[in-house]
Amino acid sequence: MSSPGPWELVWKNVEKGPPILSRTAAYPLLLITVLTLGVNWPLLSIGLRDIPPIWMAAMRLAGGAVIVLAATAFTGRLRPPPRSDLPVLASVAFLRLALVLILVFTALRMVPPGRSSVLA
Repeated sequence: MSSPGPWELVWKNVEKGPPILSRTAAYPLLLITVLTLGVNWPLLSIGLRDIPPIWMAAMRLAGGAVIVLAATAFTGRLRPPPRSDLPVLASVAFLRLALVLILVFTALRMVPPGRSSVLA
């Protein structure tokens, strides 16, 4: 029997069915997520001293879009969505992502980062 590769250490049931994240990979990912979100709020508060909330939201969404496009193009899964999905995509993009980010960044200018992260 050969030793497991790096992919099998992160995911279980790779050959048998849908992959399941292994416990040994889940805890470090949880730690990275908590640390990233914990550092995120104070950094956003610092950034909002010089940049208006609407521009901060625009830059954050544009950066995210570039990364998602690059990742999907790199994996070969980049293709346009069906026309029937465009109204749902537009409503999620504007109402859920853009509007919520603008409101969060506006509130972050008024409330300290620790309290605003708990409220969010």
